[in-house]
Amino acid sequence: MSLSTTDIHSLVATQYLSGECANAIICDRALRAWFTVIPPLSAVAVTITLYDRLLVFRREIELIWRQPWSTLSILVLVDMYGRQASMLYIAYSASTPVRSGALTRWSRCQAFNRFIATYGLLSTASVQFALILRIYTLWDNRRVITVALIGGFILFYGITLAFAVISTVQTSAKAHYYNTYRACGLPAKPTYLIGAYAGILGYYVYILFLLVLNSLNRPRRRDLEIIKNLYRDGVWTLVVCVHGVNESGLLIQILIQVFTGL
Repeated sequence: MSLSTTDIHSLVATQYLSGECANAIICDRALRAWFTVIPPLSAVAVTITLYDRLLVFRREIELIWRQPWSTLSILVLVDMYGRQASMLYIAYSASTPVRSGALTRWSRCQAFNRFIATYGLLSTASVQFALILRIYTLWDNRRVITVALIGGFILFYGITLAFAVISTVQTSAKAHYYNTYRACGLPAKPTYLIGAYAGILGYYVYILFLLVLNSLNRPRRRDLEIIKNLYRDGVWTLVVCVHGVNESGLLIQILIQVFTGL
């Protein structure tokens, strides 16, 4: 099944669950096709995750295990292995049939819903905190930078946390087990989920603003030195961290698609 076909099935399945589908027979077939591809997609995700771990394992040993331990290195390890353990759990949950019994099925849906929210919040916090530690070190541990970084983290992560909690409450109330498809589902994506992503994006825009402001305020002979200052201040650290969040966001989107059929 091609990716475009899968996307079409996903869209029609969403319309069916939300009651917006005009042709129930076509939508029912699309929904069955969508849930059929979840197990093989889960297997592909696990394979890619393990293969990626093998590719970077040698560098991991050189850069982390053989170096003096620090808060940043521990945080990176916890985030990496936590993300991979999460992927394995997601694949298991998506591919394993739920035991009979309405209470058991409802509990499985609720547990999976809470796992999505918890994973997203912890992964986001770990990447953002790693960014704080790295830039704090690059900027010579200055107090004003400490206040700016931590203050921004509290503000923007607070926004993310608030919208994530609201979304979790919303999805917990609407989560339903579909006996026909033997899977958990939601009629639509959470309304306030976009707010959680807005908080994440806002923090990185804020960090980028601090990087540019710090580079502009540094004495220089030519404007070209601004680029060098940005490099020194850790702009590549920001890019890497944003890439890490994109991976987390991709995994969260996979979770939501598995859970909602979107």
